Amino acid sequence: MKKSLLIFILLQSLNVFCQDSLEINKNWTKLKQQLKLRTEITLEITKQLQKSKKIDKVELKNTELYAEELKLTCEDNILNKSKVDLTKEKNGKLTTSLTHTLVNLEFDTKLKNKEETQSLIDQLLMIETQLCIETNKYNKSCKEYSKEELIFDIHCENEPPKVTKE
Repeated sequence: MKKSLLIFILLQSLNVFCQDSLEINKNWTKLKQQLKLRTEITLEITKQLQKSKKIDKVELKNTELYAEELKLTCEDNILNKSKVDLTKEKNGKLTTSLTHTLVNLEFDTKLKNKEETQSLIDQLLMIETQLCIETNKYNKSCKEYSKEELIFDIHCENEPPKVTKE
């Protein structure tokens, strides 16, 4: 009787572990899908911006490189702290470089006002919004199942300000 009770408890705990792992993995997969979409749109934008004489070509090349690196990182199905940290690092580099590139686009009004460029920028904005939504869902599941080490923090404009302890 004791053995069967012990086995039952063990199986129940494994089932709970599987459920939390499934939920976190499902949300991580959705988050990575949004990151991949972001890299694809970013690569389309970099192709479009190659035509500009006012865009910093080194920054543009960095943006392309960081997008490719993040895309490769998102192909991996492993979910652990080091993979989350690596993805966060690659995403941060892409965000910084892309921001610098898009700031330079302001100086090329002809290219900025092209319909194709505007369409890509609009798609990027929609993906950024979805990325924030999926990040929040993923982080919420990590918190629910006490896996704070897997949290993927990024700054989202639609998030309320947070008070941090110093």
